[in-house]
Amino acid sequence: MNVRFGARDAFRGRRSVCRWFAFLALVIACDGCVGRGVFHCRDNDQCGADGTCEAAGVCSLRDSHCVSGRRYRSQAPESLANRCVEDACLANPVTRVRAGGGHACLLKRDGTVSCWGQGADGQTADSKRVARADIQPVQGLPSAAIDLSLGGRHSCALLSDHRVWCWGANESGQLGDGTVDARATPMPVPQLDDVIAMASGAAFSCALRADASVVCWGKNSTGELGQGLVGTPSLSPLAVPDITDVTRLTAADRHACALTKTGEVYCWGSNFQGELGDGTLVARARPTRLVLASDPAIADLSAGVAHTCLLSGGIVLCWGANQLGEVGDGADSLRLAPTQVQLLSSVTGLAAAGHHTCAVQSEGTVWCWGANQAGQLGEGTTTNIGVPVPVSGVSDAAAVTVGDTFSCARRMDGTLSCWGDDRAGQLGLGTRVDRAAPTNVVGVSSAESLALGTNHTCARVAVTTGMSAGTSTMCWGANQAGQLGDGTRTDRGTAAPLKIALDARQISAGAFHSCLLSVGDRPWCWGRGNAGQLGSNMMIDYVVPLSAAALPAAAQMAAGAAHTCAMTSAGVACWGANDEGQLGDGSLEKRMGFVTTIGLGPEVVQVALGAAHSCARRANGTVACWGRGVDGQLGDGNMTSSSSPVDVLGIADAVSIAAGDRHTCAVSATGHVSCWGAGSDGQLGWGSNAPTRAIPSLVMGLRDAVEVAAGAAHTCARTNAPRDPLAAGEMFCWGANALGQLGDDTRVPQLKATGKSVLADVVSIGAGGAHTCAIHADRSVSCWGDDAFGQLGVGRILQFATAQPARIPCP
Repeated sequence: MNVRFGARDAFRGRRSVCRWFAFLALVIACDGCVGRGVFHCRDNDQCGADGTCEAAGVCSLRDSHCVSGRRYRSQAPESLANRCVEDACLANPVTRVRAGGGHACLLKRDGTVSCWGQGADGQTADSKRVARADIQPVQGLPSAAIDLSLGGRHSCALLSDHRVWCWGANESGQLGDGTVDARATPMPVPQLDDVIAMASGAAFSCALRADASVVCWGKNSTGELGQGLVGTPSLSPLAVPDITDVTRLTAADRHACALTKTGEVYCWGSNFQGELGDGTLVARARPTRLVLASDPAIADLSAGVAHTCLLSGGIVLCWGANQLGEVGDGADSLRLAPTQVQLLSSVTGLAAAGHHTCAVQSEGTVWCWGANQAGQLGEGTTTNIGVPVPVSGVSDAAAVTVGDTFSCARRMDGTLSCWGDDRAGQLGLGTRVDRAAPTNVVGVSSAESLALGTNHTCARVAVTTGMSAGTSTMCWGANQAGQLGDGTRTDRGTAAPLKIALDARQISAGAFHSCLLSVGDRPWCWGRGNAGQLGSNMMIDYVVPLSAAALPAAAQMAAGAAHTCAMTSAGVACWGANDEGQLGDGSLEKRMGFVTTIGLGPEVVQVALGAAHSCARRANGTVACWGRGVDGQLGDGNMTSSSSPVDVLGIADAVSIAAGDRHTCAVSATGHVSCWGAGSDGQLGWGSNAPTRAIPSLVMGLRDAVEVAAGAAHTCARTNAPRDPLAAGEMFCWGANALGQLGDDTRVPQLKATGKSVLADVVSIGAGGAHTCAIHADRSVSCWGDDAFGQLGVGRILQFATAQPARIPCP
């Protein structure tokens, strides 16, 4: 069913309209109308600004007369219409909630497990391996689960038969199945059939056995397996020596702790911030005792990235990193021994992760402290706070769990409320984290050109001030490296102007940095600068535009993963990372200042950069490439890299080129598109997903092309019959589509460009990591694909600083 509510979205991309509901002026797709006019929704967007798409698949509105605060609309089925929403799954409530780095899972009374959030490594047990905000059941567990344990990118379930099944990332053997293969379906951990509790760190796992002994497996870079050895991972469980009579376990990033029957605490692993609590900063590859007298009253332990906390007699003690307030004592200096958290005296539950901690008080309130950049403390701001503060809107919590940058509370009625980072759907709100069809960018009009990075987007827009005309650059999406240039590191779901007003005539975007040429041919760059890609004499990030390396008059710039090139009157000049020879100066040395690419003079008319390769189009239509070539992206027939330009075979009349992460494409004067390089996702468009192609091959089913754009693993082209690059035309895409980046309203990959056009009024196109954008003939902008960082610019809220009700599906 395809449905939108609201004037802005009502007609966009809808195939048919069957009925008007006069009360709300809603336009509804035909397959949403059943019987008396029942409307079934798929996400919150379809329910209007104040509506929620409930787990039952129908919309609700806010209503303060309901305990839940929401009432089903009249268009719900008769059994629900106009009734208050019952938040709890009364017959099957939530009994456990656990959070990992960027994902979470819950356990219901019947032993079923459901997960949501970041899923790129299979940690939510979704075979699509994408982020999702909808809570979906885990398939493949052979019996009911009794507990859960989540690591940085993997998940484990303890079943009723006391066996352990795990899924997700496995590069260090953290799944314990004897392999290093990631799994999107649960797999058993051999040799374990008597487990009573579990704990998981970033890339390792530990289990408490019925005989009170502990075993661990996975990564061991700092001794987190407790074996006395460092550096050697284990693909299967190994016994942790020196500790017995264990009653509780906790693990985080690279350390673990155990509580014994007599109240002693032993920790092992990383200790660079004092997280082991033994009075030192020395990592321990074997269990070492905490600097604390034995305390039989200790009820709980919980570990964050570099801090650890315990609960004893209603009091919380923490130690380790404290720069962000993790210890909760109001200071900002690390603590090598347990230190009492202020303001709390009747705590019943505790959870630490990332750089923050939350605790449940006996009356049901939740208090949090520490890092708060994403609102994970839940008190309404994004300011770090070094003492406990109450979470807004939660007064009936039964338990709390926290991930790296988000938090969730299981409430006494069996429901779930979450707050903090929601970029990957960690809060379980059902909000889309990707779009499979074009959606209008909010607040951007009069667009002249686009530049798409891995997870951010910039647009050059025309502006008029008084009697003078110029341009403004606006960016949105990921901003952790400052690549939006707005003076912050805050991700944005809506477009924001640069901190420094610059009249740009061309813009470009790399993986984590952006550049422009201002009027007067002056280059400016901002964002990640660790490899010299900004052209600065300091390899640091800049959150505002920085005047780049002095160049001869530049005509065009291009940005790659960590390098930048400019077309100048003398040829091509490049700077930044050069480990694959992508600067083309014959060396592998990174450069903060520009170097001239070998053998390319003033005949160059366009440059295009991939992740670690570069290409130039000459005035005579030939193309040369250099840099990484192991996937065939240089197009010279070889699978080798080159630190100087090599000619692309068979290209003699190119009028436009584009470089993706590991592939390259060119438009010919006859309107055909040829591509070469990595093709395992179908991004080469020649009807196969063969892994590589070292020579150009024609894209099937495409003609009259005037422009091509290449993303990480997908490609798009703009066509029009006159083959006029300035005229509006159709847009076709092919390649990877797991996040909807092809814009065809599916998530099915395409191996050639023979499908229906995405848009028919396009004057310019761009492709990013897993998102795509286009400028329409009216100069508005549409984007689609991955929206985890707000890179689609559709106004999606990326974080919530107060508690929000999660959408838990009920049977």
